[in-house]
Parts: sequence; structure tokens; C-alpha cells
Amino acid sequence: MVEMKERGRKGVADHDADHLGSIADGRKWTLGEALAVLRSQIPGFPASVGEALAGWHSVDRLFSDENKIANWLEYRSRSYDGTDQKAAAAFVMADYAYLFADVTAFLFVQFGLVPDLTPDTVHLRFGPSGASGDGTYAIRGAELRFSANEGTAKSAYPPDWATLCTRYRECTEAHVLPLVHQLSQRSGLSQSAFWRLLADAIALAFLQAGERLSRSGFATSSALAILKEDGSPLCNRQTGFVSLSLEPGNGASPLTRQFRVRGGCCRYYTVTGGSLCVTCVLRNPTERDHDLLRTIAPTERS
Repeated sequence: MVEMKERGRKGVADHDADHLGSIADGRKWTLGEALAVLRSQIPGFPASVGEALAGWHSVDRLFSDENKIANWLEYRSRSYDGTDQKAAAAFVMADYAYLFADVTAFLFVQFGLVPDLTPDTVHLRFGPSGASGDGTYAIRGAELRFSANEGTAKSAYPPDWATLCTRYRECTEAHVLPLVHQLSQRSGLSQSAFWRLLADAIALAFLQAGERLSRSGFATSSALAILKEDGSPLCNRQTGFVSLSLEPGNGASPLTRQFRVRGGCCRYYTVTGGSLCVTCVLRNPTERDHDLLRTIAPTERS
């Protein structure tokens, strides 16, 4: 027997909002302190605070530099045979969205922090790729660095959960808007296509952070509050979460897992030999959920 419960709208329980006061041991963490903890807990955590030295790109300048965006698109067009400009643009957006979301979700869920995301205070260093170690536009191994300005030295802990969610949403929208404009203009895809990809990345990052920190309810409720605000470009009907349960029988407890479901499409299906992702928005939800259930480890079913 399979039980399904989809969560794609706001509807935050009081205990989830109240949980903000208990995260991070109730301490007011600075960004530098929080990142130091994350880097010690998660080897290779891709963010730090410090001076942007050689090899670091100001996000503000990178997103407004037409030549660099063109080069990034050209780099991603070589990812798969048959990658057109629309697919390359979706890949670029996903590259940055998942890096950005991974970093900011852990800061939110573990420490109650939303850092200064003004584009000129955030820098990106691309990762190495290939045998030569050429790091041009490779996102694997990429990192973010926040400027060591006065704002990063102070606690960013807000007065309440709603303020934290609003701050995350508004700062994220302002941060990524220049990249959305560039990619939409160059590819011909609508801006909403790129906002959907970002929303999907945020939902997954919050889900994974919550699972790692045993704060799943707080994390997913926060993600929905961020993503489901009417009028926000991040808001779409499909992005959300679905809980799927298997009834093993014989009186055993049901096996339940929560999954992120997408509102956007990465366009992998358009490349040579590509296909729809398991959680693709273009898939039939019933078939999607059936395939997601199959990803539960065999040991969980025994």
C-alpha cells in the first residue's frame, strides 16, 4: 500500500515557526563563525568569508559581463552532444542555483542566518575540471566567498521566523535577478523558467539540510514559506514536497520518505540521449511517485 501526501502550499505549523528560537543552541552566530563550523562539519563545504583574491569573480560583475556569460554558456554547451542554447542556459542556471542554495540553506536551517547577499559582496570561484585542472566555468568544486565587511562580522540573527523567511526570499531574488535577465535574453527562455529552476534548487537544499540536521519539519516549512509567497518570481504551483509511504505489512511500521518535486525543467531531455529526470515537472505525478518509491533502499523494505 502506498500513501502520498503532497506539500506545495504555505501552511506552517506553529511549532515549526517557534523552532527558530531553539536552533543553533539559541546562540546568535556571526557569518564567519557559522561558516567555520560548517567547514569543520562538512568537508569541502563550499563557502567562506575573506578577501577575494586572484581567481575569484565578483558575482555583480560576473552576472553583468556579457562576454563571461557567453563563455559560460559556450562551456556548458559542450556538456552533452546536441546541447542547444536553451539547454545550456538552463545548465548555467542550475550550476549557480544549486551551489547558492546549498550554502544558504545550511546557514538558514542550522544557524538562523541569511548573509548579506548583495551581489558585489559575494564572489564565485569556479572549480577545476579535466586532467589539466583548467577551472574555467566548471561548477564542480566551485565555492562562494562573502566579503569580510562589517556586516559579516555582526550577527545576522533576525527577530523572528517570518522575518528570516522574508529576508531570504527578497535577498535571493535581488541576488539572482541579473543572471536571470542575462540567460533569458540570450536563450529565449522565459524568465519564469529560470526562477523555477532556482526554486527547485532551494527546495532540495532545504530538504537535505533539514534531514542532515534532524530539522526536516522546520526546513521544509521554511522552504514553502519562502517559495510560496504570492507575487514572488520564485512562486509556482508545482515546486514542493511529497511524502511517500510503503506499508510493508505484517504489522510493521510504514516506511516514509519525503522528496522534492520540481516546478522547473533542466532541459536534459533535449540533449542527445537525454531523458526526463525522475522528478521532472513534465512527468505524470503518479508515474513520478511510483519511480520515487523505488529509490527507497532495499534494506528499508526488509
